[in-house]
Amino acid sequence: YLEFMGQKMQESTRKDLERKQEQQKERKESNKNRWGNGKAHLEQISLLDADGQQQAAFPTGSPVRLRIAYSVNEPVQNAVLGIGIFRQDGVHCYGTNTRIDMQNAFDLTRDGTAEFQIDALWLLPGVYTLDVAIEAGEGIPVDYYKGAVTLQMTSSMGDVGVMRVPHQWKIAQDS
Repeated sequence: YLEFMGQKMQESTRKDLERKQEQQKERKESNKNRWGNGKAHLEQISLLDADGQQQAAFPTGSPVRLRIAYSVNEPVQNAVLGIGIFRQDGVHCYGTNTRIDMQNAFDLTRDGTAEFQIDALWLLPGVYTLDVAIEAGEGIPVDYYKGAVTLQMTSSMGDVGVMRVPHQWKIAQDS
């Protein structure tokens, strides 16, 4: 009995060790996609539809909200929030931040959320990843999260390229 229980304890300890090693490996992998000084941390990044429901896939032209929850370890002076949208092959489709959009300067002093609202996202079908970042001042990374969330775009239209351009055709024929 004691020998059997000893073996079970060894198996359990080995499995715990393997699980911890796997978690450490996953953390190292995720750290490759994140960098910054750590004064604030991107906690949760969600894609929401027009009804505020979390989604991963959206039809071309639909509204999309990106909700960013963050925690603050130390005050971040002159904070900048930014996003980048990348196609699966690495093409940088779009990027902006609060400085580019000329938002009033702000400091992050306590935990909070921010939302980036897109009234109509015209990306064509495919898989995209979003980078999300908190910076300080003129580009000092606080928490840059590469590939923070994945977005799937769908469409019944046959357009090609990266985005659908709202348009109309006018054709005049000579009589």
